[in-house]
Amino acid sequence: MKKQPFRTGTALVFIAASLPLLVQTASAQVTLFSDNFNGITGQSGYPATAATGANYELGIPGRIGGTLSLPAGAAYINGFYTDGNEQLGNPNTLPGDNLDNGVVGDNLLLANQASVWINNDFSTINGPLSLSFNGLVDSGDPTDWLAVLIGNSSQTPWVLNTSSAILFRANGGTQYFVNGAGTDGATGAAPGANVWQSYQLVLSDAAGTGSAFDGNGSLLTYYANGIKLGSASIGQLTAGQGYLGFDSPGQIVGIDDILVQQIPEPGTCALLGGGLALSLIGLRRKPVSGN
Repeated sequence: MKKQPFRTGTALVFIAASLPLLVQTASAQVTLFSDNFNGITGQSGYPATAATGANYELGIPGRIGGTLSLPAGAAYINGFYTDGNEQLGNPNTLPGDNLDNGVVGDNLLLANQASVWINNDFSTINGPLSLSFNGLVDSGDPTDWLAVLIGNSSQTPWVLNTSSAILFRANGGTQYFVNGAGTDGATGAAPGANVWQSYQLVLSDAAGTGSAFDGNGSLLTYYANGIKLGSASIGQLTAGQGYLGFDSPGQIVGIDDILVQQIPEPGTCALLGGGLALSLIGLRRKPVSGN
């Protein structure tokens, strides 16, 4: 029997070639929920009902995305804090989103203290959460605002009634709330009234690396137009308080391109890389025998 030269196993070559791709995939943010409001063909009624409002024409292909399976026909819990003025497809009130496709009416309009929750408790997600969206304040008063809400679905979705919230003013100012108590936050640039701007919030633990709901503190880091404005401790959020929502003051606001993502905890990539390394070590080059 003649011994042949050692040959590298194909499995080893495949895994080695795939290693960068696998690590990159694991470290990428996971989209849990998205709504671009694109393709709406009509206009929801006023006052909104449970079947209209933010849920109007929900089944348009390509509008809703993400890994979550939300209740059929109910991606949002309509707030109806005062009059249920939550509209989609309104072609006469807000300008087209210049940060998106520029089409007039392809967005969510909230007015007169109307509000919505996304119909999911994000407190069950491991690691930090990112919420980004395009927003607009349609008011002649530069202190008017739009607000992002954090709480449980039994709370009235209003900035003073939720576990935590942050509002963005038309003049670039911010204010964050913990159980209804407000504190002035950092100030960003104000491009002007009735202009679409991009916003992002990151919810994490106090260290900035874990879940905001796991008992290690809750930190809110907030951005406007790609610039970090600041971070604020918002007490301790707990299980069941992971509903995210939006509301408006007495004026009109627009919301578009909602994106909720899971940010993997720092240890995820290291564990994956270590596991692959062990797999590589476990694969040995074996001699191939022949006559």
